[in-house]
Amino acid sequence: MRWRKTQLLVLFFATLLMSSCWDASELSDLSIISGVGIDKGENGTYKVSFQIINPSEVSADEDGFQQGSTSTVVISSVGNSIFEAVRKASEQLSRRIYSPHTNLVVIGEDFAREEGLNKALDWFERDHAFRTNIPMVIARGSTAEEVLLVQSPFERVPAKKIDEAIKTSGAVWGETKEVEIQDVIINQLRMGRENTISGIKIVGNFSEAVEGEGLGKSKPPVILQAAGMAMFRDGHLHSWLDHKAARGTNWIDNAIESTVVTLPCHNDEKIAIEIIQSNAQMEAKMTDQETLEINLTIFAEGNIGEVNCRVDLTVIENIHKVEKQLEDEIRSEALEAIQISQEEQIDIFGFGEEVHRKYPDQWKMLKDQWNEHFAELQVNVQVNTFIRRTGFRNNPFIE
Repeated sequence: MRWRKTQLLVLFFATLLMSSCWDASELSDLSIISGVGIDKGENGTYKVSFQIINPSEVSADEDGFQQGSTSTVVISSVGNSIFEAVRKASEQLSRRIYSPHTNLVVIGEDFAREEGLNKALDWFERDHAFRTNIPMVIARGSTAEEVLLVQSPFERVPAKKIDEAIKTSGAVWGETKEVEIQDVIINQLRMGRENTISGIKIVGNFSEAVEGEGLGKSKPPVILQAAGMAMFRDGHLHSWLDHKAARGTNWIDNAIESTVVTLPCHNDEKIAIEIIQSNAQMEAKMTDQETLEINLTIFAEGNIGEVNCRVDLTVIENIHKVEKQLEDEIRSEALEAIQISQEEQIDIFGFGEEVHRKYPDQWKMLKDQWNEHFAELQVNVQVNTFIRRTGFRNNPFIE
């Protein structure tokens, strides 16, 4: 009996050692995708572009410079559906497409305007190989294919560079933000909120960028630059928010990690404030006249980063004056974003969601014409700021 138990135990452990991954794939059999682009083709077709990693060129020497050809290649295919175009790409490849390492999805501006997000999102969400936490951007003024073709002097994989540029710009400047596919899907399904997605544009000589001719130059002939926020209505690109309006959107949307706000001082001189944290809260309220309004409160905390005017920062009243100026500037940026969105009748802030949450009965009567009601909505913006530090100096060099 003991011998039989021993045999069964040995057999059990032997089966564990014999187990293997049934669907394993060798790297030499895969085309690893770093970026995907979706564009509008001709005669109602769709164009899908893949930025594929060239493994032999991604490997760098010990100084970190590329050797030989470009680190990625871009292939494009056209089909009557996005899925068909993806499969037809196999005609140009000797290896199977492998998408779990995709860093970025780029949507061409014409596709976003004319076809809309839903046609792209349907395939991305259905396909088991694609992660929905992949960042999405809009190619501003160009096609998605052109954006993917631009080689980067900073990153071996250009799609990764675009993702990092959007992320970094949003974190330190605040006029863009990282938006993932799953965020876009959630907003598409929500009632009372539209999507905003960061833009990326080509700046410089596009032809040199494709060949990678400027990679060794101290000033590249072309770069990819984060460029504003695309504003959508019913899933279609409607218009763009830039500069203060884009940052105003992010103040309201709790998407400001850090930024710099430059304020006027004496005689056209300036004082710069580094924002180190911010928070926004909104509340729908029914007034005594039974009209809806939104109360928006923004709190921001910052440090004084630069002073080019005559001001004594050891005097607390002067600090309070700077805080008041900062409040006025942030409020102005938020109101600019609200004004543009109300003029276009596009609720990108989720005010409708807040009304739905707090006043569900009233929302039932408003939801079908919410865009029109949103355009007339009273929005009250209150900003509170606090200057945390003045840096290693109290008073400026200018006396």
